[in-house]
Amino acid sequence: MSLQPFVALVLFSFPVAGLLSDDPPSGTNVPASFDCAARRLALEYATSIQPRRTKEDFRMLAAELSLPGGLPGGLTQCTNITYEGPDHVFPRTYRLPEGPAVFADKLCGDDHADGTYMRPYKTVKRALEGLRKIRSTGVTHGTIVLRTGVYYLEDTLSFYANDSGITLQSYNGEKAVVSGGALIENLDWQPVDGKANTFAAKIPAASGISEITGLRIDRRRAVRARFPNGCKDTQHNLPSGYLCKGTAPDGGVVTPIDGFGSNALAKSWIPSSKPTMNSTKTFVLSSPVRSSGVTFRNYQLGYGGSCNIFDPPSGYWCGNRCAGGAPSPPNCIYRTMGGFEYSRDTLPNTPYKDPSGGVVQVWHPGHWASWMFEIDSEMSNDTHIMFSKGGFQGGRGNNKGEAFFVENVIEELDAANEFFFNSSTRTLYYNTGTNSPPDASALIEATNLKTIFSFEGSMNNTVSGIRIRGLHFRDAALDYLGPHLMPSGGDWALGKTASIEAEGVEGLVIEGCDFRQLDGNAVLIHGYARDVSIVENRFDEIGGSIISQLGYTKGAPEEAGFGMGPDGTSGEQPRGTRIEYNFATRCGLFEKQSSFYFQAKSCQNLVRNNIFFHGPRAGINFNDGFGGGSLVEGNLLFNTVMETGDHGPFNSW
Repeated sequence: MSLQPFVALVLFSFPVAGLLSDDPPSGTNVPASFDCAARRLALEYATSIQPRRTKEDFRMLAAELSLPGGLPGGLTQCTNITYEGPDHVFPRTYRLPEGPAVFADKLCGDDHADGTYMRPYKTVKRALEGLRKIRSTGVTHGTIVLRTGVYYLEDTLSFYANDSGITLQSYNGEKAVVSGGALIENLDWQPVDGKANTFAAKIPAASGISEITGLRIDRRRAVRARFPNGCKDTQHNLPSGYLCKGTAPDGGVVTPIDGFGSNALAKSWIPSSKPTMNSTKTFVLSSPVRSSGVTFRNYQLGYGGSCNIFDPPSGYWCGNRCAGGAPSPPNCIYRTMGGFEYSRDTLPNTPYKDPSGGVVQVWHPGHWASWMFEIDSEMSNDTHIMFSKGGFQGGRGNNKGEAFFVENVIEELDAANEFFFNSSTRTLYYNTGTNSPPDASALIEATNLKTIFSFEGSMNNTVSGIRIRGLHFRDAALDYLGPHLMPSGGDWALGKTASIEAEGVEGLVIEGCDFRQLDGNAVLIHGYARDVSIVENRFDEIGGSIISQLGYTKGAPEEAGFGMGPDGTSGEQPRGTRIEYNFATRCGLFEKQSSFYFQAKSCQNLVRNNIFFHGPRAGINFNDGFGGGSLVEGNLLFNTVMETGDHGPFNSW
């Protein structure tokens, strides 16, 4: 079955970021009358396909449509896009389905109660246990109803085949938040000698917190201590020809919403000394041969060698027959860096006393992706920073990087709203920007879980008919140094974790939910999945991709690992997924090779009437043409590819 054509409404508003400063877009010559009319049409179209959105959402969209176009100092033709239409409530109110219902109330509940409306449980975990007990008597359905409150999960909540048919939802439109974070209370903040405006507090061992990669102070996203704190120059090209995106406010640090935020360049890059691209093996099928084109004609897969950093250790860009928009083999085979040489002018606070746990984020030299590396504290010195792990966050490698920044070392804690957590001493440091510590009444939360809900079935034992409706999800932890894979012939890599993960599911519905401030991927459907519906949700401030689908195939050598090969006939792929009427913005805060929707080895899906804007790379990415039959239509996509290049709102391999 061939890939069906798609129809997408696309608006190019040419934001400043991600543009080559010596190659101005044609949009700078568009008459203001046409430019403004196109932007107003986008807002009108948005209200027609999703009329029940809140006034807050449409005003946010209108503000994005009012951004100036072109280069720095370029045209600002249309800055008066506004929305004054009706307001609606989101999430919507959902009626309770028939069957038994178990209630949880974070504010007034008790896990020793009976889970009724009058005597609710306190936690989601206890509510699930209570419903499971009721269903053990032979009841086939049932509902968990969450009242107002923030439900901090201590562990990922997992659902299995025997949970099929249940519903989890909010009560009567109340705001029920399921958090992957942990509440930190009763901190005794003390000033830190030698660090202006910086305060420290011990985190009790009883809190269960062992690592803090994300922090919220009164719901404001704090930033891990980093250098530089933001772009020092947004007017002149980086070596790639791109402009730096993300300027720090006075005395502060750039927020990841605003961009990568660094012009820093290494003196030189050091190739990795680990297994190299010359040690990879290649599996090639002599037939079938694609009859058209000059590249991607034979199936080929490389494994081992430099691809050992991926899980599984294989991928198209690991084999010596790689081709398509890349140098000829072996220069297209995946490789990465082992570290870099620096000068004190570039990193004035070096050498670091103890950089263990430190991270270096690096642009691919072509801005195709950003990489993250863990610092090797034993091998680094006063002239070199060496890496112990990382470089797998993009599908195509290089032994050189471009602009970079260092994060999570205490020496770089010098700007307002930066934090650092010393896991050895269990000490949290925070720069308030003033000579006063955080207020005693401040709400302080740390990201904790990488996955909030996990649906764990298989093709032969599915998790079926579960509905998630009207809930809020937030504060899942980042996992950009966790396992990544190179799924297929497109040049994207994909992280293997997400806030919501589902495998072996049928008829899963995620409807009317609000996903916000999640530091990793938001939703990942992988392996066998049929007839999943992800509809009418809202996504904002997502660290990676928003919705991803990944299938598994067979037929590769055993060394290549699970899920790889040319044979997709086993059916272990997401098929028939509906992704409709979602409102999404600001993804790829950390991993720049991210999108609103990504699919690899998945087919027969419907992506319709979604709104997405403000992302670093393509809004929708098809990493291959597996299976065909997918339809993309009626979507409003704009302000994509804001920090990267060679893509558009839609990208397909």
